[in-house]
Amino acid sequence: MPSVSFEEFLIWKKKQLSKGGDQQSFAVLLDCIGGLSASDLNLMSINLEGKLHLKKKLEFLESVWHDHLLNSCPIQYLCGITFWRDLKLKVTKKSTNSETRDRAYSRYCLQYISKEVREIIFC
Repeated sequence: MPSVSFEEFLIWKKKQLSKGGDQQSFAVLLDCIGGLSASDLNLMSINLEGKLHLKKKLEFLESVWHDHLLNSCPIQYLCGITFWRDLKLKVTKKSTNSETRDRAYSRYCLQYISKEVREIIFC
């Protein structure tokens, strides 16, 4: 299990966020692949002398972040996990095709509305 000083981690994190992207996506990356939750980081901020133990090396996390920024691919797809309420949900290639899902949902809805109403607006 790779470890890094908290100070070194903060410098690395600042460098990654300066490349672009948002804090929330970066937090998902750290939690899902790095094994560092936001609460873990908050606890560590009290003691800058401590070490962080990661699931993966910083270089690997950096490559995933770079892929996210370069290809505009949602971080959840790259991590294979997304959060919903207090659950972690697995993201697979099948669940990433939103157009197919939306068409299936539209067909389902059309079965339950009257014949006169044929326009559905999804927001």
